[in-house]
Amino acid sequence: MKLKGRVDELAMFASMAGMKLSSSQFEPGKTKVEAVRNGSSAFYCGIQSGDLISNIQASEDFLKVDFKRDGKAYSSMVPIKLSVYRRKLKEGISDPQPGPVNKSIKSGLNFDDTMLKALAAKLSHYHIVFLIDRSVSMDGGLRYGRSDISRFTYLRQELQDFSGSVLPLLGDKKNVSVITFNEDFEEKEIADSAGLTAIFDGLTPEGATNFSKPFSYVFEKYKSQPLLVILFSDGFANRGESVDQLIARASKQMDLSICIFQIGKDEDGEKIIKRLDSSLESLGAERDVVSVKDFSYLFDHGLKAALYELLRAAN
Repeated sequence: MKLKGRVDELAMFASMAGMKLSSSQFEPGKTKVEAVRNGSSAFYCGIQSGDLISNIQASEDFLKVDFKRDGKAYSSMVPIKLSVYRRKLKEGISDPQPGPVNKSIKSGLNFDDTMLKALAAKLSHYHIVFLIDRSVSMDGGLRYGRSDISRFTYLRQELQDFSGSVLPLLGDKKNVSVITFNEDFEEKEIADSAGLTAIFDGLTPEGATNFSKPFSYVFEKYKSQPLLVILFSDGFANRGESVDQLIARASKQMDLSICIFQIGKDEDGEKIIKRLDSSLESLGAERDVVSVKDFSYLFDHGLKAALYELLRAAN
């Protein structure tokens, strides 16, 4: 569906994506983005205030936005849900228009170069394993704010920012691995900074969630070196043995740190993740090896700041 200027279509699509445009009547090459709602699909797809829109096309799941910035042409596939749009259009419901973006959030103003270098220095002590949940529940919405963006899409955008600024400072990428998992898992090494987000290409959330398989594999493979596991999940584990006991045993055998970030705002998932943060010592863990940040903190401050705070508090 190509938007040629219909006011109802343009306003609804822009609102769903999280954008406020300069005109209610789309004019290719003249319509600008006036504001982008913090946490919206457009926000995480890199669209910014001031971008000049040259074309908009809608499919069932995405809004393809072609735009120009500083004389250069870009294209972005912004996740939307057309079924929601059709229902709202039929019922005559409109979303609130986005206000100006709070530029103090996730803009880098609260995370300077000194903190970035300090984070890289802490990370360089470890072999780092990113554990990325790709089970079907990660296709669900964030349940935070008014965005339709999926948890999996949100995570990709967070890691894109992280890999572009932090990974280049780590030097040897052989010390960084990525494991995607559902009821099974797959490990991939990172050849360069782009590799962390490239692993999302061709992946769709599907299947059940088994934490124990990838954790068991990682603990065995990297037991002879300091290990940092960074887990991203919505928290719904429904396969495999108790991860609590796995971590407690591993803490006695190796130099281990685990940082857990919940993706999406869900009370049941939050309870599971917080249990990992509080139950290990009662199971005989050598020390408190798990640190957790809830989704609200991650969403408001970004991955770099959240990980920095976890590692700083743990040391």
